[in-house]
Amino acid sequence: MVKDLNTTLIEAKKAVKQQQQQQQQQQQEQQQQQEQQQEQQQQEQQQQDSPLSLFNLLPSSSLRNIIGAAYYVKGSIKPESGSSSSSSSSSSSNSSSSSSSGDEDSRGMHVFVMLLIVYLRVAAAQ
Repeated sequence: MVKDLNTTLIEAKKAVKQQQQQQQQQQQEQQQQQEQQQEQQQQEQQQQDSPLSLFNLLPSSSLRNIIGAAYYVKGSIKPESGSSSSSSSSSSSNSSSSSSSGDEDSRGMHVFVMLLIVYLRVAAAQ
């Protein structure tokens, strides 16, 4: 009878230890879940806070399309750029001055697009 009591006492101690271990595991899992939720919330807030969140969602190919469209709208893309520069050199001074202003526009647009790309890369790195 004493042996039975000892074995039941040992079994009870084992059961208590198992319950404690299970509770600790559950608490650790809950803490991990809470930490993951907090990290997700912080990431969502950072994405909402950044003004370039739409640009971060765009793939690089569509960003290239946007830049190409900006070039096209500005008029700096000319299908025959080589022939226009050669014709302006042979024509009068008035037409050459107008073509130089067009070159300045294209240079300004090029600088703007390059600055935009640098700005987007810096914003994406942060």
